[in-house]
Amino acid sequence: MLKVGHRVEFDVNFNFKSSTALPPLADQTMRPTAVLWSKKGEKQIMMLGGQKDRWSQNLNLKTNIWTPAPAVPAGHNITTNIAVNWKDKAIFTFIIDAQLTIKSAVMDLEQITDEENKSDMPWAL
Repeated sequence: MLKVGHRVEFDVNFNFKSSTALPPLADQTMRPTAVLWSKKGEKQIMMLGGQKDRWSQNLNLKTNIWTPAPAVPAGHNITTNIAVNWKDKAIFTFIIDAQLTIKSAVMDLEQITDEENKSDMPWAL
């Protein structure tokens, strides 16, 4: 289970400068896939599908607040996926199901706000 992460800073020579704890993730967060992205210049971290109810969590690094974000669709393996940030407009996840079929879900990043959103991501393929 993941609970707390840290923001670490290094100088230009890669010498460690500091470490600051991030706010804790929701209960029962299990092996989410982290994706960095930016909205209007504000850096964000999306933790995809690692919560027990399949919903993702988004951390706005400016406000330092986690908010629930769309869930991976039903049937999506929440612990083994590859995720790609496409131009800070969408995150695509890729999995292989039991029949060795590649499946992809998509999250529209332009619709992500600091408000709770527990809808399901749609399947892209």
